[in-house]
Amino acid sequence: ASYSNPTYDPNPLASHDTNFASDVFTLLNAAPDQPALQRSWREIYPPGSTFKVVTTGIGLESVLTPEGGEPYRLTVDNPVYPELRELELPLTDRTLRNFGDSECGGALAQSFRESCNTTFGQIGLDLGEGLARGIENYGLNVPPPDSDLRPGIVASRGPEQGTFETEAPLFAQAAIGQADVAVTPLGMAMAAQAVANGGVMMVPHVLSHVTNSDGQEVPNSRYDVREYRRAMEPTTATTVRDLMVDVVNNGTGRGGQIPGIQVAGKTGTAQVAGEDPHAWFIAFAPADNPVYAISVLVENGGDLGSEATGGRVAAPIAAAVLGGLLGAG
Repeated sequence: ASYSNPTYDPNPLASHDTNFASDVFTLLNAAPDQPALQRSWREIYPPGSTFKVVTTGIGLESVLTPEGGEPYRLTVDNPVYPELRELELPLTDRTLRNFGDSECGGALAQSFRESCNTTFGQIGLDLGEGLARGIENYGLNVPPPDSDLRPGIVASRGPEQGTFETEAPLFAQAAIGQADVAVTPLGMAMAAQAVANGGVMMVPHVLSHVTNSDGQEVPNSRYDVREYRRAMEPTTATTVRDLMVDVVNNGTGRGGQIPGIQVAGKTGTAQVAGEDPHAWFIAFAPADNPVYAISVLVENGGDLGSEATGGRVAAPIAAAVLGGLLGAG
């Protein structure tokens, strides 16, 4: 299921007056707020810190090599990253700052809970070309799934292979879902689904089956559920799930809690040049026996504007939807 706002009344498009229907179609496409644009899968956005789910999945399955240091394997407890307000970026005099100029760091578990930019920026630098290779497993820089959604799903993008040597700072920013990274809300729902599904992304679909005019199922018309990509190994998915549960229970995602149901989630507050930030939350529930995965994006923070965060704005929406689906309350 998907929802996109602003929306429009489709009835005039079904008018038997073809000239009238054509005029309405023209007006819809000319409207500055683009109500006819299905934002769920036809537009791409910087995902902000929700992308740390992807970076974590890639990091846990890679050998990371810090510049001038020894290669290492990332775990939830090691290494311990320094507590910083900003991370110096190579090839430039610029830095990568934490949200609100806060100071944070520590091991992966702590940094994920606090959504620490400096830690994940360093992971992006240590991954190097591995980040560009790894994001393809999550559907970036590759053809989108051939779904029954029409018009089709637009492609998501991130840093390309072979560019780290000259574009290293962008890899640090990409690791926190900024710079060259742009994804559909559907794509981030699929990232959450991959964690919930033991690492496997499925091809999204809206068709169940076709019925005839008598309500009978047409033979051979049922949708054949298909695998899209394996994003991560099952053991990695379990680790990322536990990190996402910790975010909802103890970190930035408390707004996504549902009484009596354990939610796994990740917040994101994505910076947009010259505009208020986007507020994101991705999640699945129940965490130990997942049924639904969700991605919520509130463009430019909605009513809260510059004061918006994913935890304040998007997480409660996800909790309301998931709670309704699961019969909570």
